[in-house]
Amino acid sequence: MRSAPQRSSQTLRSDQWKALLNTGRVPQGVNGLVAASWRRCLQAGLSPAGINVSEVQKAEKLNRLLENNSFLLEASRQSLDILAKSLAPLPFVILLCDPGGDIVFTTGSKPLFDLFLQTGAVGSNCRESVIGTTAPAIVLAEKKPAVVVLEEHFSKIYHWCCCAAAPIFDSKGALRACLNVMTSREHVSRINLLTGLSLTTSRAIECELRLREHLLMAGEMRGVAGAVLDCLQEPILIADREGTIQHANPMAGRLANMSCDLLRGMRCRDVIESEAIRTCLDKERKSTGRGGFVAHNSPKTCISVRAEALHNGQTEFVGAVIILEEEKKKWRAGLREAHPAPFTFGNVTGDSAAIRKALRLATIFAGSDIAILLHGETGTGKELFAQAIHNLSPRRNKPFVPVNCSAIPDALVESELFGYRKGAFTGAAREGKKGKFELADGGTLFLDEINSMDLELQAKLLRAVDTGEIVELGGHSYRYANARIIASINDPLEGATPPRGIRKDLFYRIASARIHLPPLRERLEDIEKLSIFFMKSCCEKIGKSLRGIETGALCLLRRHPWPGNIRELKSCMEFAVHVTEGDVIGAEHLPDYLMAGEEKSVVKPASPAQAIEAAEKSALQQVLAESKGRLGEAATRLGVSRSTFYRKCRKHGLNPV
Repeated sequence: MRSAPQRSSQTLRSDQWKALLNTGRVPQGVNGLVAASWRRCLQAGLSPAGINVSEVQKAEKLNRLLENNSFLLEASRQSLDILAKSLAPLPFVILLCDPGGDIVFTTGSKPLFDLFLQTGAVGSNCRESVIGTTAPAIVLAEKKPAVVVLEEHFSKIYHWCCCAAAPIFDSKGALRACLNVMTSREHVSRINLLTGLSLTTSRAIECELRLREHLLMAGEMRGVAGAVLDCLQEPILIADREGTIQHANPMAGRLANMSCDLLRGMRCRDVIESEAIRTCLDKERKSTGRGGFVAHNSPKTCISVRAEALHNGQTEFVGAVIILEEEKKKWRAGLREAHPAPFTFGNVTGDSAAIRKALRLATIFAGSDIAILLHGETGTGKELFAQAIHNLSPRRNKPFVPVNCSAIPDALVESELFGYRKGAFTGAAREGKKGKFELADGGTLFLDEINSMDLELQAKLLRAVDTGEIVELGGHSYRYANARIIASINDPLEGATPPRGIRKDLFYRIASARIHLPPLRERLEDIEKLSIFFMKSCCEKIGKSLRGIETGALCLLRRHPWPGNIRELKSCMEFAVHVTEGDVIGAEHLPDYLMAGEEKSVVKPASPAQAIEAAEKSALQQVLAESKGRLGEAATRLGVSRSTFYRKCRKHGLNPV
């Protein structure tokens, strides 16, 4: 006997809306956000069959509305233009509304735009209590992204459209606006594209809003920044793109033997002779090196110079921060000797597919002497993995020597890696010094951020990595150092192409085995276990006892993008442990930026494809949590079959059981 054919999701939505119309109640199986919105519309006294439209404001009120939102409109203009061009192949309508639901901008393609103008335009309102359930109405009520298609709209007059909306938050985490993208019924299959584009564009507008807010605050903050610089114990100069000193803190004035007022307005080249400063200003990039004062009455002391390039929000070069240090001081940053390596793979917490893959590869390669390249964002645990590999290798009883390549001035890298003979240079230790390669002989040398090293030094490093032969600074004969190399970079790897800042020959030598350490946003299923681990660890340190973390707090933790990765999560849980007065961490105990849903500005806006994937994974995680293991209910909530639900879970590395 043949089974009855499954009803399409479109038919199901139509039947659910008819049940709403006939009974005046929300039927079972309606999408969670939509169902909640329908209930609010019924409570507001709206009729599903009614002509629920907004009145357009009169000219005087409309002008006041646009004037009040001029800052938002100016910040959104470029992003909305790009969005409109991206949607050109489709019939589309874009609208932007303020937190009160008043539409302040709209555009679109004919004839869909003309149809939209019949039911709403600039000056009209799109709150639930006015027009019923729509994607922007849900965003305004829930302050989270929403998708509403066809018969999911409460009012019948909107069943012709499909819309995807996203919230826009200001720098304080308050809802500033809502962006909505609409298309017509026949393009319902493209709703995922609209969702990705609305999310990406809203994030771009957020970044522009925050940049403009910060620029407005810049005048007020200038005095504060100057006061902070004056408190620092390092000599610091701030120069503009022309090399004119705009600020000098007291430590810089003391080192240069000049008053800060006199230094301000002088050209850097008239104060300090340094190739590092010239390189930074000419090539608009970070540079380090040596230098000396040339100004009248300044000491003839040799100094180390680190020049950091400054860029504005549009990546335009605006100047440099110049950090000075007397070379007679012994350099200590990043130059640890043989280092205890306490971490093993038992210290790696997580069950996600991405972290399991990294662990499997690391375990396989640990038993050999093959060079390993760890690549991942800052805070993903690269040194932890390096120590764990060392402790599982046959070299576990020999030294583990880490070197932070980005923390050593270029002028000192060679002597630190290969050592030097006595008298090799001014200021050298009288007895000479062994380099990191010799210290790691028989053990493991961990070269952290290797792509930050000068390209000429990378050529010398290549021979040492390739043959184990080193020549100390000031020496003439080769020595042999048997050190296993583990290197790391923060930049992503794309296929076989070497990342920026590293020589090809060195890259292919150290990248025999490549292990990607996933960012925390790609292993959200590990959030709970990691959070509990850090909570217990902090409790032990401060002598506090907590039972666990509430579900609401875990939901907030899973929604955050974690630009600082594991390190940021650890700091977040330390904060929560300290402020919790009861025995359970709740959402109210988390840092404010998590409560507000604020994303860090250092996170790059996702591409449309990435945004769609992230939205799909987030929806799967949410419905898994809400259904509490009832798989049929989870699949029904998403409007898909069980087999499709399982397939999508496997695709994103989620365990549906």
